[in-house]
Amino acid sequence: MRSPALLLTRERRAVSGDEPAHRLLRLLCSTQERRAARAEEAGRLAAVVDAPTLAALAARQRLLGIVPGRLREAGLGAPAAELEALLGDVPRHERAEGGRLQLITLGLLLELERHGIAALALKGPLLGEALYGDAGARPSSDVDLLVGRDDLARAVDVVRAHAYRAPEDPPGPDGLPPLHWCLRPAAGSAPNVELHWRVHWHETTFSPQLLAHALPDPAWGRRAPVQWELATLLLIYARDGFAGLRMACDLATLADSDRARALPDGAIASVVDRVPELAGTLAAAALTAERIVGMPAAPWTRRRPRPAPLVTRLADWRLLGDTVQLHAEQRLVDVLVAPRHQRGAALRHQLFPSLEELRWMIGDAAPGPIRRRHQLAHAPSTLLRWMAPLRRGARVSTPRASRSAGSS
Repeated sequence: MRSPALLLTRERRAVSGDEPAHRLLRLLCSTQERRAARAEEAGRLAAVVDAPTLAALAARQRLLGIVPGRLREAGLGAPAAELEALLGDVPRHERAEGGRLQLITLGLLLELERHGIAALALKGPLLGEALYGDAGARPSSDVDLLVGRDDLARAVDVVRAHAYRAPEDPPGPDGLPPLHWCLRPAAGSAPNVELHWRVHWHETTFSPQLLAHALPDPAWGRRAPVQWELATLLLIYARDGFAGLRMACDLATLADSDRARALPDGAIASVVDRVPELAGTLAAAALTAERIVGMPAAPWTRRRPRPAPLVTRLADWRLLGDTVQLHAEQRLVDVLVAPRHQRGAALRHQLFPSLEELRWMIGDAAPGPIRRRHQLAHAPSTLLRWMAPLRRGARVSTPRASRSAGSS
């Protein structure tokens, strides 16, 4: 099998470079309508992009399972065949691993239901199977499950009974984790399990309603109506700082699905009306997805801002930054999409984390004095790292400009 690590070695050299490859990858992740409208452009780009560069960028974006098929759909069989030859057994390996995680996910969902705990899978191989017909199309290293806030402690006990250690995440003042508990396996190669009680940092009412709307489904355990799935992906996209193309590709693909196309008028507006505190977050995420991959934003915003809010222009869809920079940009987006009454608290949280939170940022083994120095340096270093996305956002003055440029 050709090792994904070899691709990542090539990727590190390509990530800041080949703009045609970035643009081709963005097109391949876009909606069917945008791909059809720009088919000639895709052909021109594919003619000048070499397979190793495209594979490197797709590996960084975790899109190796999607790109060859999208090339073939665009009538670009030769580039697809060249890419598949380069990848070798990588897709088969990821498909097998996705199938393994899919079985683990479904097993945990059934076990939680057996204990009277309603649970819902977030992202992962079940989403890959539903959107792309392949559990390995969305490679993942953990299992993300949503349970109710009041069921979280019991859910931890259920998962721990399957040879998992107790979570070590720092709890908040209310005894809950900010987003989820992370349970690590006591031994072996089992994936981490992240038990969420909410989807986004700034919400407490969306996730209970998401669970309440989810119905039994033989392939998912439970599955929410498509308008709630779209809203969930938009919130995760915002939570991840609009970084990369994978979540944007998921949104475009779900918006293209028969389920989404069959939505009656007002179905999406009804979701927004149920969580008015998240209306701005959902609109910002939808406008960003529209700019990057063409997902229609109109149903998610009653009045399209002109020019677009700054936050919709910050997306580092190329993933040019290093890990520290990407995390800093996620923190910036988190502040900007926070509901107005929570924005000050979000800013304080992102700039002035507690020593316990820093333990997770820099590692458990770091002694107290080192964590204290990191705490003092965190705010100024984060503010400096925010300058790059703010400059990038200032260059993209309007969605119209970004669409005409095709590379912003």
